[in-house]
Amino acid sequence: MALALWVFGLLDLICLASANIF
Repeated sequence: MALALWVFGLLDLICLASANIF
């Protein structure tokens, strides 16, 4: 469960980073 939350948080950060780039 904790690992799933960590992966979800990582994907969220990547989406925010790509949104800032574009």
